Amino acid sequence: MSAAGNTMVITETKDTVNSIVPHVYIQRLAQKRISDALVHRGAVLVEGVAHCGKQTLARQLSAAVISANDLGDITFNTEDTNSCSSKPLFVDTGHNTPRYWDDIAYAVRSRTGEGLFLLTEDTVLQTRKELPIYAREIGHVRMGTLSSLESGVSDGSLPLQSLFTGESLHICKGLESSSTQELLVNAFSRGGWPATQDMPLNEAMEFVTEILRGFVKEALQGMSGNAGIDEDLSEKTINEGMLFSSGIAQFIDMPVTNLEICKHLIENPDEAFRSRFAAFQEQLNKAYVIENPINWKPTKLLESRFSYLPRRYFADPSLAVAALGLKPESISHNPRLMGSLFKNLVVRDISEYARTPGISLFRYNDKSNKSIDLVLEWQGRWCAIMIVLDPQEVQNAAKTLSKTCSYLEEYKTPLVTSRAIITGPGSHGDIIDGVSILPFDCLGI
Repeated sequence: MSAAGNTMVITETKDTVNSIVPHVYIQRLAQKRISDALVHRGAVLVEGVAHCGKQTLARQLSAAVISANDLGDITFNTEDTNSCSSKPLFVDTGHNTPRYWDDIAYAVRSRTGEGLFLLTEDTVLQTRKELPIYAREIGHVRMGTLSSLESGVSDGSLPLQSLFTGESLHICKGLESSSTQELLVNAFSRGGWPATQDMPLNEAMEFVTEILRGFVKEALQGMSGNAGIDEDLSEKTINEGMLFSSGIAQFIDMPVTNLEICKHLIENPDEAFRSRFAAFQEQLNKAYVIENPINWKPTKLLESRFSYLPRRYFADPSLAVAALGLKPESISHNPRLMGSLFKNLVVRDISEYARTPGISLFRYNDKSNKSIDLVLEWQGRWCAIMIVLDPQEVQNAAKTLSKTCSYLEEYKTPLVTSRAIITGPGSHGDIIDGVSILPFDCLGI
């Protein structure tokens, strides 16, 4: 990048590229999705929870970094028609992408070609219909924390797509988990944050606690002026935000109301407290800190039976560990908590694996307490998945899953393509009554 008067002339050089690539880089699954999107779009926005590695990946894929304030000053070197065509520019918007929609759109339209710009954002922007027309032309790629495949916990021997092709039934009998309970607790505690992968465990957990505290502060700042939140964020206010986080952590995967969580946190929560909790949770949703998979609605015949109670998961199970102030030894001695954290980890992993081939992810639960942890849809087919950590519960879970799928078929739901149980450390692949038993550390793309 060189300056000529007030105009920036962008060229790609080896020195420029090396200067923005970090010394230690973990290969990310999102890289292919971003590269594919850049082929068809002038600009691509990478969205996801803060600290998950978006900017590191964007820098890895870019020729140079520029400030969004300089967008209007950019011209491209026309002496070489291939200059910067192989790598985009990473535009640093300071986590305020909507402010620069006009500048980005103008910069894209002023030069023909795709793959010009990469941007990142930590918060949910407007829905596509609400965006300005020109902003809808920008590609969007979602990214999360490191999955078990990316962090090396999973060997990736079973591609997620094999659930739709029938291959999983042939592959699963040869699968064997290489993980241990200790490794799993380590994964819960350390999390999938790129920065924590090489840290000693105690330092990694302190780092995650600071990440959570940062999320809490940002959520409270987003609420300031509303719901009775003071703008200066007193320690009392921050402590209440941490309390809210612990309430969510205690009800991972459980279909409960906000009121039930509030009643668990304090006796007789008043309307103001409930309002603050609801607003806080909304802010965490916007920041991708918590996820609520959409309830699957296969047929209109089932509409009256749907339960709209949310099932909450953190973007990474380590946030739940930090919210509850847990130590590794206390996790391993709490079977219920282990099961909840395991579900959170598997939901995080499968969400990331599903994004590359474009598999849609839902959950199912109805008023008669019939539920499926994850429903995957792809190319007109669907798969049903239950997540079970305790090996003693696998056989019963397989029978229950089969009954639930049969029940759905009675209401004109298309025939299920495959049924699977995702299991924990020490398990091995198997088939029980047509249900594939799959170790979590064999899944991949």
